Amino acid sequence: MAWHLITQGDDQNSNYMEFLIDEDTDIETPPEEYGYSLSSLAHTPGFARMWESDATGAWVEIGGDE
Repeated sequence: MAWHLITQGDDQNSNYMEFLIDEDTDIETPPEEYGYSLSSLAHTPGFARMWESDATGAWVEIGGDE
């Protein structure tokens, strides 16, 4: 169970990050050491489940057939 940083913004003013998480339950314990910005993404392998960080830093599930 872990978060893996795979993409980070490429300029000084961007804290956009993309994370690969091992299991969907990992979304419940986001890493505090990263200062990711709103609209950062986290997903499980194969993009089976995806989340986007909102303006408060909460992770909101996106995609799927709901």
